[in-house]
Amino acid sequence: MKLIDRYVAEVGKSLLLVKGRKDIEKELRSTLEDMLEERSKKSGRPADETAEMELLREYGAPSK
Repeated sequence: MKLIDRYVAEVGKSLLLVKGRKDIEKELRSTLEDMLEERSKKSGRPADETAEMELLREYGAPSK
């Protein structure tokens, strides 16, 4: 989950909000982890770094 953590941190840096930033980061991390787990179950592949990279590539650049 290291890549997801880095991705969430980058998204957090680009948020203008200070007050709600931690909540948004927490929700994003949870969503990405759930998506990764679901994909892993469907494909029968482990939720490894390759699977994380595929998910994050599809999710888009953190700056957007």
